[in-house]
Amino acid sequence: LPVNLARNPGFEEEAAESGKIPGWITFTTRDDQVTVVASEAKSGAQSIRITAQHARGQLQGLFQTLPVVAGDAYSFSICVKKDKSDPLGSSAHVVPLIEYKDAAGQHLWDVEGRPLDSNLSGVRWETASVERVTAPMGAVEANFCVHLREGKLKGKGSVFLDDACITRIDPALQ
Repeated sequence: LPVNLARNPGFEEEAAESGKIPGWITFTTRDDQVTVVASEAKSGAQSIRITAQHARGQLQGLFQTLPVVAGDAYSFSICVKKDKSDPLGSSAHVVPLIEYKDAAGQHLWDVEGRPLDSNLSGVRWETASVERVTAPMGAVEANFCVHLREGKLKGKGSVFLDDACITRIDPALQ
């Protein structure tokens, strides 16, 4: 079985006083609406809740940066569920992606997984993933990301994230 390389994949480690999530970096183009919650979890006691900002074209989310080996393939998945009390709507959607970078931190290439939109379940957890993406020549690190994008309209709603998994595919099996 592949080893999960993600640090704090279930978001169970206690957040710092600053609210930072151990192992993860949050980002936003507006207001930070990424929080650890104990109200919903696929496994363990906690998950992440991201809330749309009700503004056209905005995005936010979280990522983890890990070293990679050029030529090796990597997969990233995370479980997603919409918040039944604040369901996704309008043009809001969740997108998993892997961004490869070189030694100078310059973007080389990225690959997005299938977006999950307002059809996302509020009852069962669904998996958002990017599978078997080969690190390009010159890649030394990758950001394994989840974006909540508002889209062309004012997005709305919230989603929960849990059980992130980052794996390196054994080159012998590629």
